Amino acid sequence: MESTESIPNTKNAARDYINRGWSVVPIPYGEKGPNLPEWQKLRITADEVGEFFVGESNIGIHLGEASGGLTDVDLDCPQAEHAGSRLLPKTLTSGRGNKVTHYWYVSPGSKSYKFKGVDGEVIAEIRADSHQTVVAPSVHPSGASYEWKDEREPQEIEAQELRSCAARVAAASLIARNLPDGGRHDLALAYAGLMLKNLMDLGEDQDDAAQYVEDLLGCAWEYHQADNEAFDDLHTIVRTTAEKIKADEPVMGAPTLGELLEHGEQIVKRLKDWFGWGDLTPEQREQVEQRKRAKHAEKAWADERVRELVHQQDILSRAYQTMRDGGLVGEERNAKLLTLVAVTMYLGRPMSVLIGGESSGGKSYLLKQLIKTLPESMVVELQSVSNMGLAYMGKDALKMKFLALYELGGLGKEGSEAIEQLKQLLTEGCIKRQIAESTNKGVGGRTVELDGPTGVWSTSTEMRIDKELGNRLFRIAIDESPEQTRRIIKARGQRNGGAADYEPIKGLHTYIAGQDNRVVVPFEDALTDLIDVSATRMRRDHERVMDLVEAHVILHQEGRKRNGDGRIVATLEDYAAVYNLIADIVGEASEVAVSDTVRTTVETVRELIHEDKPVTRNTLAEKLGIVPTSAGRRFAPATAAGYVKEDPDNPNMKPKRYVLGDVALPENVEVIPSPETLRSCVSALRARGEDASKEHRASEDFSNARSGASVHAPSSPPVSITNQEHDTYGESAEALHEKDPTVGVVQKPTHGRTILEDEPEGAEKSSVVRASVRDVCVADAGVSTGLGRQLPADHRAWLAEAMREPPTIRGWSPEEEPPKFDLKGPVERVRRERQKWADFFEENPHLRLSPDDIDPLGDERKCPYCGEFTHEDDCPSCEEPLP
Repeated sequence: MESTESIPNTKNAARDYINRGWSVVPIPYGEKGPNLPEWQKLRITADEVGEFFVGESNIGIHLGEASGGLTDVDLDCPQAEHAGSRLLPKTLTSGRGNKVTHYWYVSPGSKSYKFKGVDGEVIAEIRADSHQTVVAPSVHPSGASYEWKDEREPQEIEAQELRSCAARVAAASLIARNLPDGGRHDLALAYAGLMLKNLMDLGEDQDDAAQYVEDLLGCAWEYHQADNEAFDDLHTIVRTTAEKIKADEPVMGAPTLGELLEHGEQIVKRLKDWFGWGDLTPEQREQVEQRKRAKHAEKAWADERVRELVHQQDILSRAYQTMRDGGLVGEERNAKLLTLVAVTMYLGRPMSVLIGGESSGGKSYLLKQLIKTLPESMVVELQSVSNMGLAYMGKDALKMKFLALYELGGLGKEGSEAIEQLKQLLTEGCIKRQIAESTNKGVGGRTVELDGPTGVWSTSTEMRIDKELGNRLFRIAIDESPEQTRRIIKARGQRNGGAADYEPIKGLHTYIAGQDNRVVVPFEDALTDLIDVSATRMRRDHERVMDLVEAHVILHQEGRKRNGDGRIVATLEDYAAVYNLIADIVGEASEVAVSDTVRTTVETVRELIHEDKPVTRNTLAEKLGIVPTSAGRRFAPATAAGYVKEDPDNPNMKPKRYVLGDVALPENVEVIPSPETLRSCVSALRARGEDASKEHRASEDFSNARSGASVHAPSSPPVSITNQEHDTYGESAEALHEKDPTVGVVQKPTHGRTILEDEPEGAEKSSVVRASVRDVCVADAGVSTGLGRQLPADHRAWLAEAMREPPTIRGWSPEEEPPKFDLKGPVERVRRERQKWADFFEENPHLRLSPDDIDPLGDERKCPYCGEFTHEDDCPSCEEPLP
């Protein structure tokens, strides 16, 4: 930039500015603003300067787009002038006399903005589009001349960066304008806490953030001519506060500023607005949190013990071993299960658990051992909660945390306000209550809020709790067996509470929290088809099963592949690990399966009755070798299910006597399929899907995962399952050729199962009826269609073979009634079903396939002596040779 001495007059200056690409506007001499109408649209060329600049005149430069993005940062108070000289990037400057009040930048896209103090006065301003600034050789109304102070070119800078720089100057000015003579140590603590917390949360490096804040506060201190001791104190405060924030320790901040300064709350509001800390969208807040997690994860990864642990194939066993080192005796399954439950936090769906058991049985000790393996910020521990205690904890106090209540009874009796709030928190993911409270102005209403999601962990000795709350909790029980009691007694003298090293497990959680924990379960459809859905509760428990499977995947993610979308791909090993931990728990909770404990209890009751002994908790305890209180707890689930009941002939007898109930003890049922069953089904789906059309093959996620799991296969063509059973097979012509939207091929209506049209060559008016993939998989899983009953394991080999080449039956006429499926039990029911098919073919020989075709009843033979079906040449039951 040429000095003012080289510009002989206003016209030459105007031409010089125009030649530099800046648009000029004439201003009356000695004034600050143009008086021409629509001056913002005026664009004067070098040849037109003489027409607009006549005689003495001031010159203004259009800002913004008209001058190639030229932007002016205008400093309007002494504090801002001082801060600008320290904090703004070096560039072309201008002003009057010895003051430098304008900083010029090329910043396309910058928006005009005024930074105002608590008194409403403008501290600093970004001037861009639709604005102009008076420049040399103009004269100020006071008579002072405008001058260029720095002869460098305007620095180019991004609009967002310029906004941040100007905000920094305004913030230093605001602090300096409101800095008292005393109490600066505490103010430095509060300002440092406020600014560092927000900067580091946004992902700023600790040292960079500390230097940023120290420079900003230093400007304010310097304006008031602070001594060296004050600057040393400021330096120490900023660095110490940054260390505390990094360590997640509490620091001073906005509340302290509100107490120390008359306009403290307004100052905090302006700082947050200027720096953009107060108006983050939920997405931006999540990005902030993710940056924090990623930063902590990077630190955790630096620990060699964590790097070694994440590559272990069985991390659950390592976690359990750590708890054992800490003094936990037994409880291996519960320890592993609770470790998985903790990992559900990284799904965004923290699971809630209730640990039940006898008083002094070790419930709280188990929970405390688990919590020791977790980062402190992950869990909030409480002994009890008053009626409104949860709602008053603070809006974010339990967000993405586990709440550990060491006794569920600490919430009060059933129906208490605390229990109702807990149910609301677990169901809605938040608490939002309108309450009435007394103030010095009378009674007023106020909304109290608590955000989730939150997982609740608690313990209870009660056999019955609030039913709705119980449905929201995954219930497990401690081991109350005599063997466990003996283990605890023997281990008492061997405990060494200081031997456990919890840090690697904690570091593992910190590392996982910073990863992309999205999961895809390629076998979920097959698993869903195999689950017994006769219990409504499975709607919730199925979600829990899948969450635990995903948690196991997340925990072992370094040993898993990711698909094209970056999701971690689950393997059947993940399902197997979860199945081994919870199969019986889910079965018992669904009231479809019977736990070993209940089954043993009922069978023992039967034995006592057979021995002509009274059935009381004492006799049951003696028979089982347990204490009477534990025996009493065993009666509760057996009585609730109807397998046992109080003796109706002696209702008032003490102690209570029991007899067998009205409900027969059912045979064991697979509520969720075994890993072997699921593996067979997935293999079958793969075989069926290999020849399917492209649009009917497995999902992309499933296909991408094939190389990473033990058994991977594309899923079958989607099929519809018809639930309604028709009276006859006859249907209208329209219905016969109705298209199923999920399949895209012509189908015929069915009697409870899907029939795909697949006309064989040479068959003119007949069709081929083929069982749907789901039906075949259900059969292979040992479960009959729609009834969820287990088939004998020795038939599975035939079923698996049949699925590789699906059985076919030559179609019957629409007037004929096909055989109906009615499998209701294991071996005998399967035999009856096979016999039904045999009778059907005997009555309808024209429907039987040739001997070369696969018999839909299987390739087993029936023993003529005992009726057993077998693949072998000799009957395994009576050992007679088969014809």
